[in-house]
Amino acid sequence: MKFENGSHGVCATIPSTELTSFQAILVEILLSLILSFANCSSWDYRNSSRSDSVPLKFGFLVAALIMAGGPYTGASMNPAKSFAPALWNNDWEKHWVYWIGPLVAAVVASTCYRIIFLKNKLHTQRSESLKLNDNC
Repeated sequence: MKFENGSHGVCATIPSTELTSFQAILVEILLSLILSFANCSSWDYRNSSRSDSVPLKFGFLVAALIMAGGPYTGASMNPAKSFAPALWNNDWEKHWVYWIGPLVAAVVASTCYRIIFLKNKLHTQRSESLKLNDNC
C-alpha cells in the first residue's frame, strides 16, 4: 500500500529505484556478510580476552554499515527488521530481498569463517584425540 505522497509508510525498507533486484540483493549480502563475520569473530574462543568493548564495536560497525548501505537498500541486514514494518504497512514490494540477502550471507559467512579461521582448531583437536587413542 503506497500512500498518496508516494511514501511507503513507517520505517519501511525499500531498495533504491536506481538498483535492480540483483544489485539490491548483492548490497544486502555484502552488508550482512560483514556483520556476520564480526559476529563469528566475537564468538571465537581465541578472542575471549578482547571482549572489553564488544557492544561499542558492534554499534560502530552497524552505524558504519547503515551509512554505507542505507542509501541503496536501507541496510536492513536482518529479516525481522524489515518484516515488522512491511507487515504494519502491508507493503511487500521487493521484501524478499531482505530475506534472501541476510540469510545467504549468514550461511556463507559462518561456513567461510569455520573453514578459514577454525581449521587449525579442528586439526589440533583431531591430533589430540589421536594421541589419546595411542596412549590407551
